[in-house]
Amino acid sequence: MAVLMSTYNGKKYIEEQILSILSQSNIHVQLIIRDDGSTDGTQDIIKRYSYCLENVKFIQGNENLGPGMAFMTLLKNCFSNIYDYYAFADQDDIWHPNKLSKAVEKLMLLDKPVLYCSNQTIYKDGKELGLRFDNTPDLSLIGHISKNALSGCTMVFNSTLAKIIVDKPLPPKKLLQYRMHDAIVFLIALLNGEVIYDENSYINYRIHATNTVGLKKTNIFFRTRRFLKHDAKNIRKNSARYLLDYFPVEKKDKEILEEIANYQRSFKERYKLLCDTRFYHESGENKILFWIKILLNYI
Repeated sequence: MAVLMSTYNGKKYIEEQILSILSQSNIHVQLIIRDDGSTDGTQDIIKRYSYCLENVKFIQGNENLGPGMAFMTLLKNCFSNIYDYYAFADQDDIWHPNKLSKAVEKLMLLDKPVLYCSNQTIYKDGKELGLRFDNTPDLSLIGHISKNALSGCTMVFNSTLAKIIVDKPLPPKKLLQYRMHDAIVFLIALLNGEVIYDENSYINYRIHATNTVGLKKTNIFFRTRRFLKHDAKNIRKNSARYLLDYFPVEKKDKEILEEIANYQRSFKERYKLLCDTRFYHESGENKILFWIKILLNYI
């Protein structure tokens, strides 16, 4: 199995994470780490392991891509038929010894493109704070074109799905700044195969002040500033357009994606999206805010 890790200034926690990945039971792991331009000594730690261990490979990134593009580039460049499965790894978590073997148990049951993802144990200041999800999160296309609830660090997928992803052009870098690699991979799996969700957790998901991605507390001022600056404008539209342009999509899914991708083309298309209650009911988004975003061409 290829475990793909993107790193950036993760010196404080990365060694503990590397050791937890290399301690996986009943799985042969090839850990491939691409550094995104760290300046804090992270690279020195990775190099030390790669020099000593054949199953740790270090790739020095030539530019800072950001986590979304870095992970997708790593997957595309490292895809090989010698790996049956692929997994994403953050630089600061702790994996339980059976994390990967539990995923493979589920993946082996299906002979099609499959993505496995699981619950997480929130971990802060050396303490486990409980599960992230009490119930199964939304796994629908409408829900996930609006937001991503499942983390890449829990994802494991077979080579069949990996080939579908790498055979297509990478999403635009601007899209991957806000619609991360895990969201794109989830959507591709949902449209072209199957998603398995495991309610159990096999990972301590570390929360700290310098998380590059993941769970972050954002206040109303941060969200308002981002909205006014249009930092994340047209994420949904651009995601839908990317999926429609490059991947086979069934009719029912195509209708959903086209509704989002084409809503700016005419008043008729915009009105259709305004009236489609599924998009705010299933995503949990405020109805009025959803309408405002449509009218401002923000969706």
